[in-house]
Amino acid sequence: WYQRRVRENEIDIAVWRLYSLPFSDVNYRSSLTLRSSPLRMEETNEMEFSGDESELEHEQSEVYSEIDTRCVRKSSVSNRSWTKTGIHDLPPEIVDKIFIYLDVRHLRSEVMLVSRYFLDILSSKEYWEIRLAAALRVSTTTHLKVCQTELDEMNRIGLERCVHALERAKSLSYTENCQTTKIDTSHYGDISEVKLLSHPLGHLAISGSRDHSIQVYDTSLLDKGPKEFWVASNNDHGGWVWTLDQENGPSSTRILSGSWDGNAFVFDLARGGQLTKVNEINVHSAVLCSRFERELAIYGTYSKLVVGYDLRQGGEAFRLKQHSKSVLSIATSEHFIWSTGDDQALSCYDRRAGRLFKRIKFNRGSMAIQYHAPYLWYAGIDGLMRCFNAEMKLVSKVDFSGGEPILDMRHGTGGTVVAFGGKVRLWAPTVNTTMWSEVDLGATSVDYRDGLIMAGGMGNCVNFYRHKGDLCSL
Repeated sequence: WYQRRVRENEIDIAVWRLYSLPFSDVNYRSSLTLRSSPLRMEETNEMEFSGDESELEHEQSEVYSEIDTRCVRKSSVSNRSWTKTGIHDLPPEIVDKIFIYLDVRHLRSEVMLVSRYFLDILSSKEYWEIRLAAALRVSTTTHLKVCQTELDEMNRIGLERCVHALERAKSLSYTENCQTTKIDTSHYGDISEVKLLSHPLGHLAISGSRDHSIQVYDTSLLDKGPKEFWVASNNDHGGWVWTLDQENGPSSTRILSGSWDGNAFVFDLARGGQLTKVNEINVHSAVLCSRFERELAIYGTYSKLVVGYDLRQGGEAFRLKQHSKSVLSIATSEHFIWSTGDDQALSCYDRRAGRLFKRIKFNRGSMAIQYHAPYLWYAGIDGLMRCFNAEMKLVSKVDFSGGEPILDMRHGTGGTVVAFGGKVRLWAPTVNTTMWSEVDLGATSVDYRDGLIMAGGMGNCVNFYRHKGDLCSL
């Protein structure tokens, strides 16, 4: 029982030490062997103690004696008195608990600059592993299990960034601290696509409608009403706007739009969010889905094709026909292009080999797929979210919508958001997942970024679900 208490309740032990003896050196961090990562901690079976009170007191004295030798490193460098101790004299276990209540961005931009002691704590991998475990905690006794592949990807992205994204998404599960904002737009038709843009357009969002128009919004002005919230609009398309995507590249300000009129347009939003058309692609077929890589527009068409258009050369880079019916969704990576269609098939094209890698047939198809390293996420019309690895082998299959068709899906570092039956659900982004929040937004299209859910659907309104008082400075 005592061994389990020593391992699982470090904070109680640290508090006992704090009120027993003054710490003579704040740089004792490296000598703490009790500090361990919850992600790597092995489970310890609970041991029952049987004996009289004298044996209990003897066992207790042995445990605290061990604590004395393991937690304190004597030093002759400093002679601090107990009355002059401050937060820098607290053990790192207690400082960790304090930092849990501070936002990651605040820790990285300000707290790290306070002292070398705080810098050492916030620069250690162990601290961020502890905080990552807290972000993945489902209850007081269970955590979401993270496989080694996912953990490696988190380390590649940066544990600080992943922890921030997870905490922002998880906080939406506390419905009493969140609010839904409904904004009337200039659209007069149903909204078919919404998109929250990333840096350097992180404060902007766009929507495409069946009224042939594209609308731009400033999410930092969400609380000031529609007149300030609207930024610009465009009506160059002659048909329903089905798809919108931002160019994947550093500091890109361009977006790609595809329409039922058989055209794909490239707009530049660098001038304060104004839609400046810089390129026009005549596809000769309805554009139903798209991905915008660096200088390469990839789109799926009603005529069963997946086409890559090189914007620098002004011509097609490739043309793939892997479906017997219209292409509904595409996803891309450096080495592969995935596509789904009305033929209920998932095709994987190997860009290096220049040929079809694998084709999987389902009983029911999909309207939304997305690649987010290291997995491909396939949102089925049967309500199941399937996860595939690089070899196109099924890793997991989870019911995300109770059997209802999933109409749209976005997956990212913070979470996986799906739209079905007018509702929106936000799930943890891991393979072993759990649902964090559910809200009715009347959505047929959805996007998520940094604690903000944007949804569009029937009618001319867009809905935002966010934290109360959040200015949405994405």
